[in-house]
Amino acid sequence: MRAMIAAAALSVVAWQAGSALAAEACEAGKTSAKAPCCGVKACKAMGKPCKMKEQFAKKGWICLFNGKDLTGWTPRPDRKGKNCWKAEKGVLVNNLKHGTHGIDLITTRKFENFMLHVEFKVPKKGNSGVYLRGRIEVQVHDSYGQKPAMHTCGSLYSKKIASKVVSKKPGEWQCFNITLKGNTVTVGHNGQKIIDAFDCPAPTGGQLDGRNFGKPGPIMLQGDHTGVAYRNIWIKPLDGKGGEGIVLLRHGDPSLNSILEILTERERRFVTLQRYVPESREGDRRLLLVDGEPIGPVLLRVPAADDIRGNMCAGASVEVVEPTARDLEICAAIAPVLRADGHVFAGIDVLGPWLTEINVTSPTGVEEIQAMAGVDISTRLIEWVEGVV
Repeated sequence: MRAMIAAAALSVVAWQAGSALAAEACEAGKTSAKAPCCGVKACKAMGKPCKMKEQFAKKGWICLFNGKDLTGWTPRPDRKGKNCWKAEKGVLVNNLKHGTHGIDLITTRKFENFMLHVEFKVPKKGNSGVYLRGRIEVQVHDSYGQKPAMHTCGSLYSKKIASKVVSKKPGEWQCFNITLKGNTVTVGHNGQKIIDAFDCPAPTGGQLDGRNFGKPGPIMLQGDHTGVAYRNIWIKPLDGKGGEGIVLLRHGDPSLNSILEILTERERRFVTLQRYVPESREGDRRLLLVDGEPIGPVLLRVPAADDIRGNMCAGASVEVVEPTARDLEICAAIAPVLRADGHVFAGIDVLGPWLTEINVTSPTGVEEIQAMAGVDISTRLIEWVEGVV
């Protein structure tokens, strides 16, 4: 119960601190409820293109629009219409004229769970949309001065009305920060959360292959209604957990090409390659950090004899040990970065001398450390939160 209370209290701190689940970017001035966002201080100046490439790339985000051409994009294949999309001075523009039937644009790559950052500009009475996996439409609409409705900007067409309208005037740049996990959608618009963890039950209309709802799909920009402009389109995949899909490859493996085809779905999904660390057989060490400082002992997770994965759900054995000098050195090195990015509670994984992961969304190990070491991490966590809130 205390662990649950700690998690709830941390969520409050997270909103205040501007962590990965609260916006520290894309704010159009001060707001009372900040939206889930990218966790980078990148786009406070909405009046001109943001120079965010370096910041986003460091955070593991992938650029979907290079600002130069339509590489990585293609017209949707199941509809007919005039392709009016082109790149102009770093902006993806749909120069659709009145009376012309345009075409939607989709990414050539598919995504499953992700965070999406996209900036857009609509003309007066403009109407477009950002489709998640090509099946869930987040409305892009000239809604300045309007009351929330199914058609207004940020609503999920035909499924969920946004809690408020925070649209700017037509012709001004605006921003979405969207999280999709499973079929649960959270939408931030111009720095304010307007849809909070809505479980979308079905495609919203105008979708691609609706029969595959819930499966990986492209990002689609609606282009058959009016002209619209997009820029700074970045995505951060959230796929993979609990050791899913981890494969050990060796130099000269004759199955390498086939394995990569399976993992990438023939180059439609991204994968991460990491050099094998032999010390992983001795186990990886999970440290929990609060405000950049380690709290409690280390949870050592040792892979089973017939597996390479140190994940508990994959059968790894666990024990608690004291942190090594190298562990503490790593904690001291990353503490300023965690604090600067607003990550109050984090878990890090260390293999041998190497830092391999910083988990800021769902760091596990609290219950195991408490049960095995008798250290009440939840209480310490609550006491820290109470001292801040």
